[in-house]
Amino acid sequence: MFDFFKNKQLEETVEKLQNQLDSIKNESISLSDIAPGTDLWDIFAGGPSTAGVSVTPNTSMKVSAVFACVRLIANSIASLPIPVFKAGSDKREKTQPSITKLLNKEACPAFTAFTFWQYIVMSVLLRGDGLAWVYRGSNYNPTPIELRPLKRDHVTIKSKDGRLRYEFYDENQDLIVLDQDDVLHFTGFGFDGVSSMSVISWAAIQSIGTAIAAEEYSGEFFANGARPDIVLEQPEGAKKLTSEQAELIQKTWMKKYSGKAKRHLPAVMVGGLKANPITMNAHDSQLIETRKFQVVDIARAFGVPPHMIGEVEKTSSWGTGVEQQTIGFIKFSLTGYYMPWEQEINRKLFRSGRAEAEFNLEGLLRGDSKTRADFYKSALGGSASPGWMTPNEVRRKENLEPLNDPEADKLTTWTKGNKDESTDEESETDDDSGVVQPPEPE
Repeated sequence: MFDFFKNKQLEETVEKLQNQLDSIKNESISLSDIAPGTDLWDIFAGGPSTAGVSVTPNTSMKVSAVFACVRLIANSIASLPIPVFKAGSDKREKTQPSITKLLNKEACPAFTAFTFWQYIVMSVLLRGDGLAWVYRGSNYNPTPIELRPLKRDHVTIKSKDGRLRYEFYDENQDLIVLDQDDVLHFTGFGFDGVSSMSVISWAAIQSIGTAIAAEEYSGEFFANGARPDIVLEQPEGAKKLTSEQAELIQKTWMKKYSGKAKRHLPAVMVGGLKANPITMNAHDSQLIETRKFQVVDIARAFGVPPHMIGEVEKTSSWGTGVEQQTIGFIKFSLTGYYMPWEQEINRKLFRSGRAEAEFNLEGLLRGDSKTRADFYKSALGGSASPGWMTPNEVRRKENLEPLNDPEADKLTTWTKGNKDESTDEESETDDDSGVVQPPEPE
């Protein structure tokens, strides 16, 4: 189905290569110029798929399923608060306000914290690793003042004596060499000590290549009116057409009936010619089924439930099944990203070990209002069960100010003798079974 596309892809690649060669005739290039994500990389080293398509970060993001998966994971992680606490404190005391600001509000003048994390996640998913320069302003200042995201394809990572060194050229074309202590290296799956595996270069390369080919085939198909290919047949006994006559008839037919605006024009046959369709339509060629399968396959490679990127044909959009899949995505798919990143932040930004940062998933796991109400009721000691949260702890989770009442920081404890130890007030029971009823409101 995609044979014609392979030829077209080759022609486009040759044309692109020629344009690149023309533009660099009088310029010198280095190996660092041929890096993942650059035009030269797409030409010389872009990963080919079996569909004959070069799969790169740029071409992959033109596939709607890839775009949706990357956007979902990036936005999910970027929306997570990253509080910084005193290490080893049971009271969860917050500390390091300057670093907290970098992680949650503004990473550097060019990036808010949200866009910073979006950029990092995109880099990890499409290129394997996300890099950020821990900029301190001077060698004598141990406290970071900016987190500057680096383009992965512009950075060369070298390992020497068990440590990593990061080399890149700044905007003034000056070589910058950073030690690993000055770079936050956010890894993806399969980190080998230097770099990680990119989803699009490993798990999803064939699916993305097929999806790109199917998309372009579909575009070509509908550009030609989405009609079957036609054979113009002469009647028996008719004089054989010369090659020039046949070519003229073919060009005339294409000019008159090809294209979206001309798809419904009636064909006028002269000289006894017959128009016979010889190919299958889009459904019969399984083009639609191919594209649907690629959506599911790409979602699987990114660890995303298909319903979360709009593929709900085989999955109900409602009910506990979808809810559990969503929770599974948060617990299992996102865990592979934020847990190693927490460790990277803590070992690079808090060398003394006196503080630690963590991604707070509470917001993503929060249910609807009724579910939360039932959960808090149990946590506060409802239904005669021991309380394990105080009212102020509940209010904190709901982003409400704490109460000044000292009782709001006490746990509710029920006893078999019908005594609420948190208020020293007697409560009533309906019988002698020992089932305790909460005290009546005053």
